[in-house]
Amino acid sequence: MNLTDFFKFEFNHFMGQIPTNKPNETILQNPSHFYLNSKDIFFGGKDWQNYETDISNIPVETREDFVLCLFTVSMVEYYYTNNYHNAFSEHRFPIPKFGWCGYGPHFEHPLGVLTKHFGDVGIETIVSSRSEEIKNLTSFLICEFTIIDELEFLIILKNNITNIPVQFNDPVFFEFLTQHEIEIWKEIMKKIILD
Repeated sequence: MNLTDFFKFEFNHFMGQIPTNKPNETILQNPSHFYLNSKDIFFGGKDWQNYETDISNIPVETREDFVLCLFTVSMVEYYYTNNYHNAFSEHRFPIPKFGWCGYGPHFEHPLGVLTKHFGDVGIETIVSSRSEEIKNLTSFLICEFTIIDELEFLIILKNNITNIPVQFNDPVFFEFLTQHEIEIWKEIMKKIILD
């Protein structure tokens, strides 16, 4: 089964086995101010500290597909949230967000999904071997769950390979990458977006 089919037929079932958290009551009083809606929930938490426990209910033979789908969804969600605030509350991904809520939402960088599962060394190998599937799933997600043109979105991804600039008055926080992580991220993006 390719990743797009896995997303369509299996992903939500397994996603339901990952622990999630709701934003706090203060945020839920005015969720659109934080680029959220009242139904949004988060998974992972800071640096996904409970990764091993959280993923323990996912069958071992399914984990690679699940993690690659989760990464792809998190990547599209991360860039869509940051670049399309006005449209964001109207059209939402139907999955939990990768991050956590404190005084405001914190969106973890999607690279964290891959590093927790594959480690720094294994990421490029797995992404290389399945890059076409990741590209196809990215296209499917953009077309299915966003209100923007696929080409426009891919240009945004291409132009934002490194850290996303965030205004100081922004009510949400987007995690930044270290220099080492930026290099890994560039290699991943070359394989799945820039080719």
